Amino acid sequence: MSIEALNWAIRAAAPDPSSKLILILLANYANHDGQAWPSLTTLATQSGLDRRTVMRKIGELIDAKLIEKTVNRRPNRLHDPTVYTLKGRGTTPLRVGAPRPQGRGTVPPEPSLNLKEPLPPGWGPNDVALREMKERYPELDLNASTDRFTAHFTSKGTRNTDDGWIHRWKTWISEDGSNPRRTKRTATRLTRAQRIKLENTRKIAETRARLATLSNDVADWIGQD
Repeated sequence: MSIEALNWAIRAAAPDPSSKLILILLANYANHDGQAWPSLTTLATQSGLDRRTVMRKIGELIDAKLIEKTVNRRPNRLHDPTVYTLKGRGTTPLRVGAPRPQGRGTVPPEPSLNLKEPLPPGWGPNDVALREMKERYPELDLNASTDRFTAHFTSKGTRNTDDGWIHRWKTWISEDGSNPRRTKRTATRLTRAQRIKLENTRKIAETRARLATLSNDVADWIGQD
């Protein structure tokens, strides 16, 4: 989550309140490049809107040039996630919270194969892991389970290694395959962190609205004098 991105989304001139809510949710997931990739299911659950309405509001945000939508296509992938880029001015991507440049005399860290990173855009299990889990749970909808997996860990900002993400995905799939009731539960229930983020977002929006109203009232009062 980026405060800069949330502030931008709150101030942006969205077409209507529902599209403003979707924009704020996207900003809540944005990385330092202004990119976010929550699933439609996640956006629908957290906004309280149905999927069709979410898709329509995303289209309105695109028409308003507030976001850009691209599909991150990669070969040998189970599904291709949609990436939303917040737009600053015109066609310029909004960059927030970019890493600070290193000062003089600092030595950049050595690259490491075990570096822990957030779940990247377009992440998907490799072919070996896919074949293994398909054979183990042939009745399970791997697309839906993987969508829930990426939405869950993207919202939490969890970091892991490449091998760690594969292991965690296999554990997630195993739990879904072993407990059919879990897939229905995780598809609709928000985590505590997600509820807190959504509540904070709502409070920020309400505060901004009150400040805007107060500013207008002060301006009118001064104009009368």
